[in-house]
Amino acid sequence: MSGMGFDLTADHVTDALKGHTDSVNAVAFSPDRRTLASGSSDGTVKLWDVARRELLATLEGHAYPVRAVAFSRDGTLASASWNDAIKFWDVTTQKETATLEGIAPLAFSRDGSVLASGSDNRRITLWDVRTLEKIATFEGHTEQINTVAFSPDGSLLASGSGFFDSEDQTVRLWDVDRREQIATFSEQAGAIWSVAFSPDGAILASAVGLPDNRVRLWDVATRSEVARLWPG
Repeated sequence: MSGMGFDLTADHVTDALKGHTDSVNAVAFSPDRRTLASGSSDGTVKLWDVARRELLATLEGHAYPVRAVAFSRDGTLASASWNDAIKFWDVTTQKETATLEGIAPLAFSRDGSVLASGSDNRRITLWDVRTLEKIATFEGHTEQINTVAFSPDGSLLASGSGFFDSEDQTVRLWDVDRREQIATFSEQAGAIWSVAFSPDGAILASAVGLPDNRVRLWDVATRSEVARLWPG
């Protein structure tokens, strides 16, 4: 099995895209899968031609390490750090088009109309992508927010928080339309570094760091844990 020229069955590295001068913290494919964006601690976002395995452009403007990159459905690219700002980029012209006050993490709704971002005050902000105006703020986390994800239908937002031995190592579920928290999944032992919904939105996965080091699966309807996946 293969896709886009990559051997997905190989148990070794088949290609390497080199150019960043520090750690790569985030990657995202464009909707047409032709372009890969990468965000790095060197403060840059790089755009790569997937088919040719070549660097297309280096996007500069962040003052701190880039911690998140995300594409909207129409191909708009957003990037953010934990200490700086959200920047929007036109991938065709490779120019910055707008800047917002939010920081990493980032997630676009499936229709691309709403962007969710973190903040340095432990809040989640929802932005209208067309007007770049703030449309809602979610509060509840008491530690840094590491990850956000919309459900496939855009009605729910999941967020994960925590840092090493911090108290708030939780996944929280938010009703986007009612602008309120509807569930907290707190039976974790470690910071939550990534959350993702299944394609039908029925299952939420959370990736937990030390000391848990596992993926937990949650039934969104019943708010109950359905499985724990260990690496290896």
